[in-house]
Amino acid sequence: MLYGTPEPLTIRYTPQHGHTRKYTTNFEGVIPNLDRRYKQTDSEGIREDIENYMSARICPDCHGARLKPESLAVTVGERNIVQITNLSIVLAQRFFKDLEAEATVNAESAIPFTNGSGNGQGKKKNGNGNPVKSDPYAKIDLHEPLVLVTLTERERFIARQVLKEIRARLQFLVDVGLEYLTLDRAAASLSGGEAQRIRLATQIGSGLMGVLYILDEPSIGLHQRDNERLIKTLARLRNLGNTLLVVEHDEETMRAADHIVDIGPGAGEHGGKVVAEGTFADIVANTNSITGDYLARRRRIQFVQVQQDSSQFRVGSRRGGRVADSLLQRPNRLFGSA
Repeated sequence: MLYGTPEPLTIRYTPQHGHTRKYTTNFEGVIPNLDRRYKQTDSEGIREDIENYMSARICPDCHGARLKPESLAVTVGERNIVQITNLSIVLAQRFFKDLEAEATVNAESAIPFTNGSGNGQGKKKNGNGNPVKSDPYAKIDLHEPLVLVTLTERERFIARQVLKEIRARLQFLVDVGLEYLTLDRAAASLSGGEAQRIRLATQIGSGLMGVLYILDEPSIGLHQRDNERLIKTLARLRNLGNTLLVVEHDEETMRAADHIVDIGPGAGEHGGKVVAEGTFADIVANTNSITGDYLARRRRIQFVQVQQDSSQFRVGSRRGGRVADSLLQRPNRLFGSA
């Protein structure tokens, strides 16, 4: 039933009015049928429906690396591609920087191997003098040097352009505040803001000109200290000869904009009109703009501090004409409300 039959089946049936008939056919099975339909369909709805019967599992052979042992045997700096992509972006930057360091510098950084069996280049040997084979699926121990063997002068010459491109792309990701991500991070696990900033970094790396980019609140999820780097990245994309249309509420982004269009005055059905437009100074000077009022500090959000003496307070909500309340525990502190 699940995986079908290896040989054709003979089907016999009798219509309501007629003679018994038979025919021979192959039964592919439920699982092969779902697998075939999932791969062949162009409908996202059908694909999502079939995904309800699927689950992600780590392959017991490759341990999720999706590579053959022969591919994992290829190393750079004694690290394979899976070990490098397990690193965060900021550590990957350091890896490629250390890869081009002089051999003497790398030898000094390989001091943690103190078992007396090193070969002077960061490789470990066993008692027979042969290199010790490490687990190709194991993550890099951050207490060890990231690079065990640096490139020779000839190898650096051959790889110089490739390494330059890799470092540039890693820097683009750092510039948009994504240095904490690992290179093997699944796309489905990214937030909307992270995915948008990755696409932004990709576009910068492509070096295209004359393109219109539309960004919807790219600063979402960013710490304030990373906002400046994001703005510099947007300016860099603009300076390449592109146009950026950014939907944003962040004051620093508005200050850096060449032209602002303030749509309002309210939200939803209460808005939709161009209230003000121009430079940041024009918006600030426009008394018809609520945004301008707050940017100019003509209006302020008033916070009322309430000191709660008790360690308990009651929160009520109305449901269907009845009031439901809850008693909450909390440490003594000040509460602010606008």
